[in-house]
Amino acid sequence: MSFDSRVIANKILKVAWEKNISLTKMQLIKIVYFVHGWSLSMLGSATVKDRPQAWQRGPVYPSLYNALSNYRSEPVNQLLADKNTGIPFDDNLENDAQSRLISDVTSSYGNDHAFVLSKKTHAEGTPWDETIKNRGKYAEIDEHLMAKHFEHLRESRGIDKNHYKS
Repeated sequence: MSFDSRVIANKILKVAWEKNISLTKMQLIKIVYFVHGWSLSMLGSATVKDRPQAWQRGPVYPSLYNALSNYRSEPVNQLLADKNTGIPFDDNLENDAQSRLISDVTSSYGNDHAFVLSKKTHAEGTPWDETIKNRGKYAEIDEHLMAKHFEHLRESRGIDKNHYKS
């Protein structure tokens, strides 16, 4: 099952706060992207329903970016909520494998500075790089490119694909 990027962002924020990790807007957007990519590789399906676009500063989920519009470089200090109702985005993510993956990705990338995360998404041959080169700015990043890239990362790091299987 896949979820709105703002739901995943809120789950990441909860995990980060439990681990005393403070995240900026840029870090949060990048970590949602990493959750998306790693879930394609490790779980065989997308945890994030939205598709990222190749913006100049990296992969961006427009609805998530807009929800974070009040933040510049300061830490995100509250859950993202619907602007009309004030109710936080939450779909009661109860999938253990997805929850563990989100926790692990947040732990792995959460202490990296936003510029370090940006460097990782901007590297030569990444899905963002390929999309910018072949389709231009603001084009949707193809999930097949993401799956292939994160599968390569998984294999190069010797991570067992069955790590999150129940």
